[in-house]
Amino acid sequence: MAAQVHASQMAVAATIAAAGAPPTATELDATLAAVADLAVPLAVEQVEAGEPYSPAAYFGPAMAMVFLFFTIGAGARSLLAERKLGTLPRVRAAPVTDASILVGKTSAVVLLGLASLVIVWLVTTLVFGADWGQPAAVLAVIVGVVVAIAGVSILVTGAARTDAQADGLTAMVAFGLALLGGNFVQPGAMPDAMERLALFTPNGLALRAFTQIGAADAGVAEVAPTVAALVVFGLAVGAVGVVLVGKKVAA
Repeated sequence: MAAQVHASQMAVAATIAAAGAPPTATELDATLAAVADLAVPLAVEQVEAGEPYSPAAYFGPAMAMVFLFFTIGAGARSLLAERKLGTLPRVRAAPVTDASILVGKTSAVVLLGLASLVIVWLVTTLVFGADWGQPAAVLAVIVGVVVAIAGVSILVTGAARTDAQADGLTAMVAFGLALLGGNFVQPGAMPDAMERLALFTPNGLALRAFTQIGAADAGVAEVAPTVAALVVFGLAVGAVGVVLVGKKVAA
């Protein structure tokens, strides 16, 4: 197209130079018609931009993180159920400290979350052929987001008075963070302001890291700051939750 325009400009300039004056409308039409008949070489080259990013590699971890709130939350809320059923007082009667009980429950919650997300990773990879990216980087982000979501779930459990109230709070927090974090939309579909806001949620931050790994082949070094932020967030929020849950255990 650029070559065609340049040829037209050259033809008009040549006509003016030859005539010594601007061409008439008839002369200009004849010149442009002659230029239009010229064959201008045009080449189309296809350039590979990289491997396609599978939707399953994006929505797999996106949906898994949403349900992770409920999976981890169920483990954290088991303390409330045990207290209601009278199991917790019998456990405390054993020669164990309250701290040991909390550490055991917290460890079980984290392991449950890790197993859940790893299973989703394996299923989407083996069944749907999704490529999440470099395994080491994927595992690092999985650990980070599980710690972060576990911290949120423990905090919700500590803030709730009953297991039923904890269920309601968990649903509100899970879907609220999922909407803010962009778990229900495809990459780039949210407005710029929402994209920036998503980075202040643990799931949105983790989802961005998963996208970098799967689409840009990022490694552990590239996602290390994100993983560190997720772990620090989870430990800080979880510490507050453990204090609140500890008060319920001791009550």
